[in-house]
Amino acid sequence: MKKIFVVAFCVIVLFIIFSKPAIRGDSSGYIKIAKGFIGRGDTDNDLGSRSILYILLLSLYMMIFGLKNYLIWIMITQFIMLFVSTILLYKIFFKLSKNIKLASIVVFAFILNFSTITYAQMILTETLTGFLFLVLVYFVSDMMLGNASYHRFFSVGIITGLLVLSRFNLMLLPIWIFIIIVLILFFREKKRSLKILILKMGSFLIPYIIILNLFCLYNYNNFGFYAPFPMDGNGISRNAVLNVLDDTVKVTDEYKGVKQIFMNAKKSVINKEKVTRKGSILSMMSGDSYQKFRRLNSGFNIYGGSEETLFIYFNIENQKNRRFVLTKKLGPFYQQVIDQKTSELFKLRIFSLFNSFRQASHRLDGFYFSKRLPGFIFLGYKIVFYLFMILFLIFAFYYIVKNFRNRHFFTDNFIFFIILLFISYFPIINFVYATLNDANRFKFPSESLIFGIVIYLIYRIFFSKRKLKEYKK
Repeated sequence: MKKIFVVAFCVIVLFIIFSKPAIRGDSSGYIKIAKGFIGRGDTDNDLGSRSILYILLLSLYMMIFGLKNYLIWIMITQFIMLFVSTILLYKIFFKLSKNIKLASIVVFAFILNFSTITYAQMILTETLTGFLFLVLVYFVSDMMLGNASYHRFFSVGIITGLLVLSRFNLMLLPIWIFIIIVLILFFREKKRSLKILILKMGSFLIPYIIILNLFCLYNYNNFGFYAPFPMDGNGISRNAVLNVLDDTVKVTDEYKGVKQIFMNAKKSVINKEKVTRKGSILSMMSGDSYQKFRRLNSGFNIYGGSEETLFIYFNIENQKNRRFVLTKKLGPFYQQVIDQKTSELFKLRIFSLFNSFRQASHRLDGFYFSKRLPGFIFLGYKIVFYLFMILFLIFAFYYIVKNFRNRHFFTDNFIFFIILLFISYFPIINFVYATLNDANRFKFPSESLIFGIVIYLIYRIFFSKRKLKEYKK
């Protein structure tokens, strides 16, 4: 077992040597806000749409290492998180399979995943979120094997609170944790009683509620709203609503100007020139297919191209909490669009569900030699990833159906089902909120578990009978 971690550590050290911090997409927003926390700017830019935990980490590193050196140390820290994640992943799947080789294969599938490497190089919250998610899964798997103490429930509450602050799409994860805790107490607790359930559930909820409300208080004191982030109350992503907005939508007079601003931005986004990257499947699309795909994923840029104009339109450009105010003002407008585009939004939900099984990232921006890599490497990675997702769905369905009649199947495979429950959170949330092109990135924390389950099921379906007999001997 120690040899596995030594090899994993050496691989990660090589990644660090040949990597540099990569700034792309939301990175600049995180950096800008983090500088505001140390007095080098303001903190009212996109605070509601950024994960505060990663911003605090960036701010801390800026203070310790200075603005010239903090990026490299953040990247090194993220690779350290990656190494610790390999240990947690190994222990999770060893508990599940009791097989050293299987757990080792899972570890290296995780390390060599392009998404894992890319996000460790990038100034984004993904690696921190993935690390905390594996800590949570490890604690829960430990509870399933008998360590269901009050202290463990308290730890799970802390990690869950930090997870929500590391990425807001995990806001509903406590519902899944609640279900898992009930299952653990019912199937694993020797003494079952309502009192024990309440006390242990309280041990989980108290730290979670405290952590979440500390940030809510910060938002209330600084921006005037008591919530982790500004919410319009419509229950679907803003990007999806703007995707289906077109000339056929009828809005009330007070929102006709808002509609025109968004429509102008939409035309500008759709008419942009076709740009593709090495290994991109988009490069194989015809002009018409590409334009349809752009329209499907244009909501983020539509809003980005409209926001400043909307600040001026509502005369709130100088308000400190202008993004919260704008979110509230646009809520009724979004609802009018939703009421008229129900069927189109359902299609976007289906797209988001399927997009949950696409690779989170493949760019390897942080490697010094990434631009020299031929495109077929990236394309091959995507094809292999899709195969893994297909195998995950087929094998999981086959394994459950084949063993469903076994009355001990659920209790004998308790960790397996709990891992599936954790994985299920991401496609379900992506479907509900219609997260579109963000769906694959949002499900990144679960990719390591998906790889592990595929490898585990291959082992159980094709090799387990002979191996299990040898293990018992």
